[in-house]
Amino acid sequence: MNVTAIRTFRAEEFANVLWVHIETDAGITGLGETFYGAEAREAHIHNALAGRLLGQDPLNIELLYKEMVSQPNAQSSTGVEYRAASAVDIALRNIFGKVADLPVHRVHGGQSWERSESTTPALAPAMCVPMRSSQSTLGLSTRTPRLTRISTPS
Repeated sequence: MNVTAIRTFRAEEFANVLWVHIETDAGITGLGETFYGAEAREAHIHNALAGRLLGQDPLNIELLYKEMVSQPNAQSSTGVEYRAASAVDIALRNIFGKVADLPVHRVHGGQSWERSESTTPALAPAMCVPMRSSQSTLGLSTRTPRLTRISTPS
């Protein structure tokens, strides 16, 4: 299985959020996200990382992560490189979870507490309301996020 495309998405009402969608030749996709400075992270993903990721096995997560953060500028990063690599890492782990038939929280280390209670009981019921069918597939907006860039092999 190899990475065949990297797509990025942004929505106007969430200008600082960038979603990264990685596609494979096996038809398995992964979704990652990052926050703050979406435009800069998007440029870094497509201009610096895509060439290192396209054609690679998405299950080699640690190898690919080291490749993403071993660039000369990444060592003195102000955040762009690491946040972009983090979004890609989440998408790769999402692919791994689908291949292994594991929920993504297991892929990220498993459960860390037996149960969780809300510290704001009045808000808890509102936070648990199911997503309405009119919302986008990402569950964030009534408008579909717009594809902003795509990287594919040349």
